[in-house]
Amino acid sequence: MKIVCFMTFSYVVGVTAGPLQAKRDCEETCFNSTNACGIAFGGCWKKCEQQRPTFTAPLCPVTITEATAASTATEIETSVTETTLITLAPEITAAPTESSLAASTPTSGCNPGVTICIDYVTTCGDRTFMYGGCDDICSSISYTAPACTVPAVTATLLPGNGTEASPTKTKAKGPPTTRTPCKSDKSWMCAPAGW
Repeated sequence: MKIVCFMTFSYVVGVTAGPLQAKRDCEETCFNSTNACGIAFGGCWKKCEQQRPTFTAPLCPVTITEATAASTATEIETSVTETTLITLAPEITAAPTESSLAASTPTSGCNPGVTICIDYVTTCGDRTFMYGGCDDICSSISYTAPACTVPAVTATLLPGNGTEASPTKTKAKGPPTTRTPCKSDKSWMCAPAGW
């Protein structure tokens, strides 16, 4: 009986209290901007009630100046709100042909002041190096590849049907190192015996 009374009481309280507010108060969101001419546009909307509207930037006004042929020239300025935008196609030049290149290249002598850049690529081991430079076209500078410092590779015959290439390593001996005798107060810094 107590459970039935409790459930009835809960139902009555829920109905009389009214529906709980499912959403918070709708916030108003605004978008304000300016176009290239400094004319402001935008607007506001409620986030939970509406979708975000689309805002279009207004066109910039165009001033047309006309001169009248009279004893004195007068200027008339008219503000136009609707304009037609005309975009001109960029000038595209045709690709050069062999005959046009031959005609533009001098046949004898050099043309001082013209720079030519030469880029070379070389490989050393598994690395690739670039070298070269830019010089006057009249100079005759030649570029040499940088020295390759990768050790020589020797082929070692493996048991089976293949070979494996392994680099030969040469160890350069450095100057002998002399260690100071170990002190008992810093024995933790001493090298182990036979190190």
